[in-house]
Amino acid sequence: MPVNLSPNSHPALIALIGFDLDILDLAESCGCIVEGYFDQEDRGRIRHLGDDLEGKKYTGNTVFGLQSPAIRQKIWPNYADKMTSLISPTAHVSSSASVNIGATVHHGAIIFPEAEIGKAVQIHAGVFVHHESIIGDFSTLSPKALILGRVKIGHGVFVGAG
Repeated sequence: MPVNLSPNSHPALIALIGFDLDILDLAESCGCIVEGYFDQEDRGRIRHLGDDLEGKKYTGNTVFGLQSPAIRQKIWPNYADKMTSLISPTAHVSSSASVNIGATVHHGAIIFPEAEIGKAVQIHAGVFVHHESIIGDFSTLSPKALILGRVKIGHGVFVGAG
């Protein structure tokens, strides 16, 4: 079921599933405190909370830092009930657009009227999703991608930079 989130409705404390600097920056710009991240390796930038097995036990709010649509889709069942969405305060999401749970909408992105964004979709900086477009679950729209009106993108699709 699609949810519409305002940039002011983000949880205060979250953990990243997979480490990604862009997602870390997005979470911080949304006013979230990032407790740390779950990943196979310790990257030293923020607190490493453990691997994926530890992440499954985590009870707080999470957001994907994983770039691969296939991996996000594969591990979704482990995190679906803990997943949150992040929408940058510098993004614009039309009041008639829908953004599903687990989606991330980065700085400068614009989601136009009646667009539908699936679950765990990553919309990177400067992306435009025009009117009545549908972006399937787990897809990634790379920076400056331009999706024109009434376009349907399937599940798990990776769209390159614009």
